[in-house]
Amino acid sequence: MKIELNQHPEYLETLLGVVTYSEEDVKPLEPQAIEDATKKIIPTLKVPGFRQGHVPFNVAQKYVNGEAYSRALVNLMMNNGLQELLKAHPEVALIARPDADIKEQKEGDTETVIEYILIPKPTIKLGEYTGLNIPKDATIVGDDEVNKEISKLLQDQITRRSVERGLVKGDHAIINYVGTKEGVAFAGGSAEEFDLLIGSGQFIPGFEDGLLGMLPGDKRDVELTFPEDYQAEELKGAKVVFATELVRVEEESTPDLTDELVLSLGLESKTVNELKQSIYDRLEKTKIEEVESKAFDNLLATILEKSTLPISEYLVKQEADKMVENYKKRIKEQYKIEFDLFLQYSGYSLEKLLEDAHLQAKKTIQNVFIIGEIAKKEEIKPTDEDISKLKEVYYTKYPKQKKEINESFKKNREHYVDEIINSKVFDYLKLNNTF
Repeated sequence: MKIELNQHPEYLETLLGVVTYSEEDVKPLEPQAIEDATKKIIPTLKVPGFRQGHVPFNVAQKYVNGEAYSRALVNLMMNNGLQELLKAHPEVALIARPDADIKEQKEGDTETVIEYILIPKPTIKLGEYTGLNIPKDATIVGDDEVNKEISKLLQDQITRRSVERGLVKGDHAIINYVGTKEGVAFAGGSAEEFDLLIGSGQFIPGFEDGLLGMLPGDKRDVELTFPEDYQAEELKGAKVVFATELVRVEEESTPDLTDELVLSLGLESKTVNELKQSIYDRLEKTKIEEVESKAFDNLLATILEKSTLPISEYLVKQEADKMVENYKKRIKEQYKIEFDLFLQYSGYSLEKLLEDAHLQAKKTIQNVFIIGEIAKKEEIKPTDEDISKLKEVYYTKYPKQKKEINESFKKNREHYVDEIINSKVFDYLKLNNTF
């Protein structure tokens, strides 16, 4: 068996291990591969005269096909190769199980080559992390911010009524329309009873202005040209016609803010003054939390600048890929459309998404290592009391899910331990630095 270990040619701070098996190296593994393949099929194997899951080993062994044997042998070679690689290089400490890839063999090859991408534990040299002076933003809440929240609240109380007059800005136009390019309807260019707020800029420039003055029941052809930078390639700069029918005009009516209105909302606040104070308190609380979070991020960034922390680019790639996949999943669940279509209409490119995910992933990983190293140096550890207190926090937040919370704490203890350590390190840094 030949073993090599070098810096990865593509990813910084990452190692590439190569294990090469000769035919003679593989032979001692073959009996174990047959045994592993047999054990794998026994639970689901059906053989006349035996109950499923209870077929004798020597009988089951006869049912191992070539595919099952090959899978077991490859798995065995990968595990054995990794063990031998790490045995040959005891100086390498890993933070995750390596990704392994068996290289495709060419005709006539007598050797099997397996490559391992190894993420070594970084050697961290902490710089100063106490006695630092970190600027902190103000947490003053202005009247304009309170009024903005009140406007949002009043928006939810807006009523609409149909009116028999010409369409003006601020009205809701309920329309049927069919968009055509060179006389042919194009995808996504038609709808019935579409609710369009005139002045919202929801459609391409010129469409909403082209409807002004229409009366309910009127029909009008709106001739437009799509922008050159439009997302859909086939419509960039295209001349189109929207055959539009105005079904009805709806006018908005916003209520005045009065004690009677506040009372009707069923809020804890019963008067306008109480509502304003409640909004002020909520905004102040949110702003304080945001400012503290930003200051803590700036503190970690300052500590990082003063420290040496080599991070595996492959680890960053793995984390960024997870972020992108989770983002794709959320988009599909939220908007019920395929991700490529979302990118097309949002103007957000995949390249920009990957770039943003890479930066966020690197920052997250760096912070995790910095916090972990500070916790190690200051001997910050969770106690049983800390675990119990955190449980109580979750009990209070989700009073009907105590059983699920207890099971989660057993199954994912490491996650909650990290949560406690992060909190204790935050408190330690907050106490030993100036903001």
